[in-house]
Parts: sequence; structure tokens; C-alpha cells
Amino acid sequence: MQKLTELFDVLTDEIFPKRLGFSASYMANQQLQNIIYGIVSYPLSPGILKRLTYSWLYPGEAGAGQPFSLKKAQNVLIIRLDDMGDMVLTTPFIREIRHNLNERATLSILLKPESLPLLKNCPYVDQIFTFNCKGRKLLSPYVRNIRALKLARKLWKHNFDLAIIPRFGPDLYHAKILAYYSKAKWRVGYSETGYNKYHDNFKNDLDKLLTERFILTSQNLHEVKRSLELIHLMGGTVKNDRLEIWLDNEDELAAEQIFQQLDSGKKVIAIAPGAGHPKRIWPRERYLEIAKWLVDNMGCQVLLVGQCNERYLGDYICNHLSSSVFNFIGETSLGQTAALLRNCHLYIGNDSGPMHIAAAVGTPVIEISCHPQKGDSEHPNSPLRFGPWGVRHTVLQPYSANPPCANSCEANSQHCIKNVFVKDLKDEISNYIRPSLDSFKQ
Repeated sequence: MQKLTELFDVLTDEIFPKRLGFSASYMANQQLQNIIYGIVSYPLSPGILKRLTYSWLYPGEAGAGQPFSLKKAQNVLIIRLDDMGDMVLTTPFIREIRHNLNERATLSILLKPESLPLLKNCPYVDQIFTFNCKGRKLLSPYVRNIRALKLARKLWKHNFDLAIIPRFGPDLYHAKILAYYSKAKWRVGYSETGYNKYHDNFKNDLDKLLTERFILTSQNLHEVKRSLELIHLMGGTVKNDRLEIWLDNEDELAAEQIFQQLDSGKKVIAIAPGAGHPKRIWPRERYLEIAKWLVDNMGCQVLLVGQCNERYLGDYICNHLSSSVFNFIGETSLGQTAALLRNCHLYIGNDSGPMHIAAAVGTPVIEISCHPQKGDSEHPNSPLRFGPWGVRHTVLQPYSANPPCANSCEANSQHCIKNVFVKDLKDEISNYIRPSLDSFKQ
């Protein structure tokens, strides 16, 4: 299996070498990978999967002729297998779904293991399941399918009658197959019809596995609004769209102990220099310049946060600054990070999970985005879709893409984001905080 995936990567790199230029090479590689992926995964296409398993999973056409009703659902499963930031943006959906169910109904959620800490204290959920979505692309359909069948045996014990997938766009993580395997008589989500321009390899009609498919005609909606619109389409109501994060006493105590190390007379600015993709990471040298300016000119303290694999970014900044910068990247849990961010005066960072956590706890946000202002508003990197929600915020974007990029940044490394400059960020920071008196002392 390992050798097959390695051969797959080598073939695409050899057929479309880097000398084509990163954008042409990237797009060509993607096209070839999509073709090979489609051929390899065909035996698990939704149509074949349904023909092989439907009579076994749904004997006697279970649920046939029963009209969908959100109020009548007794055991509900929400499936959200996206990353940390997406899970934070789903918290209003979880809360509002709970409020639409009858009092005796149970609500469970299925998510990635990495997102579990965000939901462990959620008061709206009765049970949490996790699903490992990881796997090399070529064989991931088979690996995920085996894992899905193993998990399904646990799901069957709960007799789910409704499975909901709030994700808008292509199903990247097997969510609709898991909904189908759950044996829920009602399986609800957005249709993928007309939405595949960024994921051509998902033209495999996963809609066949749903019983209720909704097409969202409105464009330029934030993902929070998109998920809540699904509730309206299901016949429910929405009272509030605020984000939530649920902290426990241990999270609060850990944050309190950290802040005791800081100077209570100075503002604390959080910086998260990392992101899930290199193209979304603003150059570390620029973050260093901003941190130095915040300390020397604005009289602030800087708190660095992020995941373990981003520790090198914090080390770089701290190695060049002697004081007032504290590196907690990779040293705090998600709950502790949320508790820290709630006590900060301002958050500065890329398009990443901590950005959404900061917004959820009410901290003002300045986001640095790789997506050009003139770019496609429906792109997965568009701040109109995935920007900060519910708090005062500013999004700094390149005015236009760096050639050969056009409607979005398609690089595999820092590229378009370099068109956001240090002066731009300093000007925006000055709109949020003023220099302390200590910064004027000689």
C-alpha cells in the first residue's frame, strides 16, 4: 500500500515537473491525480455502494413513505468532519438544532479526533463519536470505508433516525457515506450539484446517499449563515448565530496561571503565526517585525499561540526578542488556548483555527489572508466565507493575486500573501489599540 501511494506521487511529479512553473505544475498534477483517483475509487462510487448494500442496511425499505420531520426525530446525529476552525463555525448550528428538537430527543455528533476538545464540554450534545479521516489520497477511499464500517457497528446501537451533514460543498471526508452507513432513515445535507469547480474529483454523486438534498441558491454567504440556512430548509427556526466555546475550570485555571507571569499594566496581544497550509502563512520575518513594534512602540506584551508543528515560528520570533514575548505555541490545549485568547486585547494571525476561537471568545481579530480582494468570493480561502464571525475584525488581503495566480492563490508556498505588508498591519493595529505611556519613556 505504501509503495503504491509513493508510486502515485512520483508519477505525477515526473509527468508534470516543477519546471512548468508552480501554478501550471500544480494544476496539471491535480488533474492527473483526479483522473487516477477517480479510476481507483470507482468500485466505491455511491451508485455501486448503494446497489451492493441498500437491502442489507435498509431491509424492507425502512423509512419509505415517511415524510421528513425535524420535530419527530428522536435520535439525531450531526456529522462534521472538517478542521478545527470549521468546527468552531458549526457551534451555532449545533445549538440551534438542539433548540428545534423535542425534549426527549438525543443529539450526537461525529467529528475528527482533533476537534474533540472543542466539544467535550458542549451542553447541547449527549454523545460524541470520532472518525479518523487521515490517509494517503490514492487509497484513502478504501481505508476510510473500512474505518466507516467499523464505526457503523457502534452507530447502529443508537438507532439514529436522522443524520445531518451541515457542510456546504464537496464531501471531502466520507461524511455522506457515514450518514448512509448509520442506518438513519432521514439523511439530510446540501446537494453537491453545481459545486465542484475546486474539487473535480468529487463528481461522484454522493447525493444518492441522502434522502433529503437541498440546493442553496444564495451566494456570498458566510459558512455560519450557510449552515444555519440548512435548519430553515429543514423547517426549523434560528434564534441566534453567535459562536460558542465551552471552557472548564482547568482551562480557566491554566490561563490564569499564565497571565500571572505577565505585567498586568500592559496590554496583551495574541499572535498566531501558523496555518494549515504554507500559502496561508504570512512571512515569519514580518511577524517578528510586528512583535518588536508592539513591544517597543506600543508598550504591549505578545502571546504566541498555535499548534505543536508551528513551534518553530514562535522560536524564531523569541530568539530575536529578549522580553515581553511569550511563546506558548504547542504548549496549551485548545480549551486553554481559548481561555488565554479571551483575556487578550487583540488577536493577529492568518486564516486558521485559533482565529475562529478568538472570535468565539469575543476577542477582536485582525486576519491576514492569502485570498486576493478581487478573488472568487466562493473559494474555500475567501474571508467572505470563512472570515472572523461575530466580533469586531479586519481582514487584510492582497489587492490582487500575484501572477500566475488569478482568482485565488494556488501556490504551495507563501506567494500572494506576501502582498500584505507590515505597514498595512501596523495601521490596522493602531485602530484597535493605543500606545501605553510606558512606551514613551526613554
